[in-house]
Amino acid sequence: MKFCRTKRGMSLMEVMVALTILAFSLAPVLNLAGTSGQTIQKSQSLGLAVGIAHKIAQHLMAMPYDSIVDTPEISLADGTDDGIFNPLENPGTGINTAMRIKASDLPELYGFLQKNRFRYQLDVVSDQPKDVKIRVLWEENGRRLEYPLRVYVAKH
Repeated sequence: MKFCRTKRGMSLMEVMVALTILAFSLAPVLNLAGTSGQTIQKSQSLGLAVGIAHKIAQHLMAMPYDSIVDTPEISLADGTDDGIFNPLENPGTGINTAMRIKASDLPELYGFLQKNRFRYQLDVVSDQPKDVKIRVLWEENGRRLEYPLRVYVAKH
């Protein structure tokens, strides 16, 4: 006895149901990919802000005590040379090897700093020892963000 099978294609209804199931299963995956991209950018920005704040704190420890004063918001990408941190500096291994880093040296970093409007501000809260609040500010997705760091500088 032979069994005879008929070859049938898929109906339009079966295709529509399969596409609907596929769409509902892919939507969360695509949403997750977009969210992870935003999380990566936030992480990069926060990591950079933390590094900048700690670098500024190191500069404050090496500065003359009386030179540490309140500082208005200063742009990190295109601000003027402030003698504290701007432009960015690579201290090297000694005073003679210190190098100021220009936008031409690190164009991607400076582009990122400009795009997100990175800047910093110093607020000297008290004296002896100086209680300095370092604020690194930036903008991301239309929101103004801040990383604060407090440092105490003793007179030496």
